[in-house]
Amino acid sequence: MYGIYDTTIISGQDISWLCSLVSLGAALSCFPAGIMADKIGRKTSIKIVSLLLLACWLIIGLVYSKVWIYLARITIGIVCGAYSIIIPIYLTEIVDKELKESLSMICQLQFYLGILYAYFTGFSYDLLTMALLCAVPTTVLSVASFVMPESPVWLTTQNRQEEADEVMRSLKRNQTEDTDRTNQQTGYLSVFKAHTKATIIAFTLVSIQQMSGMPIFIIYASVILDRLGFPMNPMISSVIMGFVLVMATYCYPPVLKTMNMKLLLFLSLTVMSICLFTLSGYFRLANSFDVSVYSCVPFLCIIFFMIAFVIGCEPVSWILIDKIFTSDVKRVAITGSVICNWISSFMTTKSFQDVVVLMGFSTVFAIYGVSTLMGTAFIARMIPETEGKTEEEVQMDLRGRNPEGSEIPTCC
Repeated sequence: MYGIYDTTIISGQDISWLCSLVSLGAALSCFPAGIMADKIGRKTSIKIVSLLLLACWLIIGLVYSKVWIYLARITIGIVCGAYSIIIPIYLTEIVDKELKESLSMICQLQFYLGILYAYFTGFSYDLLTMALLCAVPTTVLSVASFVMPESPVWLTTQNRQEEADEVMRSLKRNQTEDTDRTNQQTGYLSVFKAHTKATIIAFTLVSIQQMSGMPIFIIYASVILDRLGFPMNPMISSVIMGFVLVMATYCYPPVLKTMNMKLLLFLSLTVMSICLFTLSGYFRLANSFDVSVYSCVPFLCIIFFMIAFVIGCEPVSWILIDKIFTSDVKRVAITGSVICNWISSFMTTKSFQDVVVLMGFSTVFAIYGVSTLMGTAFIARMIPETEGKTEEEVQMDLRGRNPEGSEIPTCC
């Protein structure tokens, strides 16, 4: 829309920076966000970043300057990175243990509802209207942050036990969670050095998620659909894709209960690889033949790719990351994984336009397909079985030892 209606941002490089600066800002803010949440509290941190996000949307809608738009976008990324750390911490500290298994689905569902909402704003065909509509959810959160309770876990660590007890009573809970993890300040390097194999697995899993091209399908949805020659309006097609993401989120909990996690992750990446190679072949044929009559095939490939990603690749990866680290280092490890996730997202989104210009759409999707296919080999060889195992047993598997402490024989 910038390229059509706004002359301040028109080149492909402008658009690639516009899209990728969010991920870059998020990668920069994850670690400081955790420190801020521990220093000034979860509620205050959410309040600050929500007001900052609101200001950024107003700048994007009202200020027609490339520099200001870039600054607003990277600041939005900083807020997104802060949200991705602070809000999960806050939620896990205010809800009962029985509800914690549902939190991952709730957060994922809200994320894709936000994408669907953003696609709907495109029907306004006006940048100011889009920015103001995108400012509505953060306005609601900004107002809500003034009345929602502070985390009782954080209050306890600040020796404000009476306030913590009052919050617990208002939440109708009987006791606070263990606060050891909040007080603990474990160094990143020491954690990753002590859990080398788990770190390799975690960083590889989040990199596979981003290098599969999922950020590209979300950010450049209308552009890709337009290049496919799909007869439906790209805006409507994008909304359909958004609905698919939301509905697929509801499907993964029952699927996860009926299938082994490692197998589900392997199958989802396999389906994603097939879809990506099919897309690559379509664009390759489109260079020499008129294949527009078959444009529904690549569109369906994108739909099945998204379903496989949402049901398997994304949720299972984060569940496995949670399981392969010990409780005392879990928060540091997950924060590091989130940072790696945002860095991978930045590299994928920033390079997309450059690779398209140099090699074309066919090569781009072939690269994503190869990355995803390599991910299936990595999972088959490196991911340990975690189903029905205790934390100690998982750690022994990662270290290649059996419960008695001797080496587990391997075939290679």
